[in-house]
Amino acid sequence: MASLIPRSFPLGESLPPNSPHAVSVSLPTWESVTAWGKREQWIINKMTTGYPRFFINTKIRQLSDAVLHRLNVTMPKEINSMVFVSEASAVRFVETLSMQNTDDPHVELIKFFLPKKSGLPLADAYWAAFNVVLYPTGLAKEAAAYWRDTGDGISTRHAEFCLDRLDYLQSESTNPTFCTPPIRFTIAETRLATPCSSGVAERRVLQEFIADLTSSEQPGQRKVNPESVFLYPRGMSAIYSVMRALASIGRPSRVVAYGWLYSETIKVIQRSNGASFTFYGGGTEEELDKLETELAAGKRIQALFCELPGNPKLLTPDLHRIRKLADKYNFIVLCDETVGTFVNVDILPYVDIVMSSLTKMFSGYADVMGGSIVLNQQSRYHDLIHSTLAAEYEDTCFPLDLVALRQNSLDFVQRSHRSNHSGKLVAELLAAHPSVVRLNYPSMGSTAQLYERYRRRNGGYGHLMSIIFRNQEAASCFYDSLDACKGTSFGTNFTLAIPYVQLAHYHEQDWVESYGVPRHIVRLSVGLEDPGEILKTVARALAEVEKIDQPVANVVDIKQPVQVAVESVLS
Repeated sequence: MASLIPRSFPLGESLPPNSPHAVSVSLPTWESVTAWGKREQWIINKMTTGYPRFFINTKIRQLSDAVLHRLNVTMPKEINSMVFVSEASAVRFVETLSMQNTDDPHVELIKFFLPKKSGLPLADAYWAAFNVVLYPTGLAKEAAAYWRDTGDGISTRHAEFCLDRLDYLQSESTNPTFCTPPIRFTIAETRLATPCSSGVAERRVLQEFIADLTSSEQPGQRKVNPESVFLYPRGMSAIYSVMRALASIGRPSRVVAYGWLYSETIKVIQRSNGASFTFYGGGTEEELDKLETELAAGKRIQALFCELPGNPKLLTPDLHRIRKLADKYNFIVLCDETVGTFVNVDILPYVDIVMSSLTKMFSGYADVMGGSIVLNQQSRYHDLIHSTLAAEYEDTCFPLDLVALRQNSLDFVQRSHRSNHSGKLVAELLAAHPSVVRLNYPSMGSTAQLYERYRRRNGGYGHLMSIIFRNQEAASCFYDSLDACKGTSFGTNFTLAIPYVQLAHYHEQDWVESYGVPRHIVRLSVGLEDPGEILKTVARALAEVEKIDQPVANVVDIKQPVQVAVESVLS
């Protein structure tokens, strides 16, 4: 459970604090976020952790450094390494780097594994194996983009496990220089601090839980079979796997991205065998009209991606209309419901594939990552997609991550309802404030009625909202004054804010603004702290904005106690 009172943390501290597996990092000021967006050296020097797809965290760096030492790589400033669980992932990474414009990329793949006579249990032997790719520093940008976009990299728990066993591993490569025998041959069981299980039981429980949660309340809908639920180490690795599956059945050649999608989703679409895509970033009815006109004129698409609701615009797509178009023109509908959550929205009858990041609200505790794909059993494409996914599926979800994910998700439903309640209160407080020009929230705005179509009987409006202030000065004042966690991710048990564009689209601010995402937008994820305390924290930050927002200061008594504003919402 989160603290009862929101609070901020110093720059660079992990969120949650002192967790080696944290998925967020504190960026407590507007300046720190923009500096990170520009990758200024002063802030890079202060960052010891970060969101795992954007930052190589300590446990993984320790494993990489130990591997370089083991392989006697004496030029660490010229040679980098990345660690992958599966050989297939490592091969895809090598192929990506090899396609770059360089005559001699010097990319090497090395496998580490336990010899057959190691004496360790089979589960330990399986999970102790990993793959390392060495590449020149000149390809660091391309390597980081692959790690970020695909979610194929090793997790911190898994890296810790492998590091503990590295001395017992043998390495193998096409380059004899990197073929090394184990350093130790006698397993010292007492030394191995992280015993491993197969993870089979946890995987099955999670599949059954997600199947139950995603099953539709609509008449005539069958309960989801757990076999139609696929688990992945990250949300992006789930999406990347789907795109590879669609590619293998000839489906990704032309894709529509409808509504404002997460930026890495678009990048994964672009990575997948040269798939071309049309971006309808406004998510408007007019854009659906345009798509329908083009389809009627003979244009053919293979798939349509959307989110319900979108992040950070919190708009809801018209899935009924999209479903009708898909049935008429024979394309697959994929929807990411991470923001909506399984508890709040019922979308399976209208889509073929539901994708979700389990890192967010499903886990909540911000110390493990995961992703899922749920296939609609009543889709005409179910059997084809299921067989394709199953054929290439690799068991890369580390068992100790599955244990953490299962434990964290035990109170997922209760946490979701609590955050729904607090989120609605905070949204009402913000929407009523004169400094706020617009609040993006599922129950407000142009698509509120669409959201109601897909809201479950006991569902709410979620934990996520984004605030558009009058100008950047007001937005940065609010952010800097907010005494709550500030950093990457959302759906955490603790209230968490971030200037979304400054973090995710720093170098394309004009472009994103043209799609209705202002450069000074502030995204707020409401946590599980005491609702009254969250409201007080937000109200105090708004009071600071009133002091500098002159048009508001003229009509608002800035000496009005914070408690009055809070009580007006709670009443």
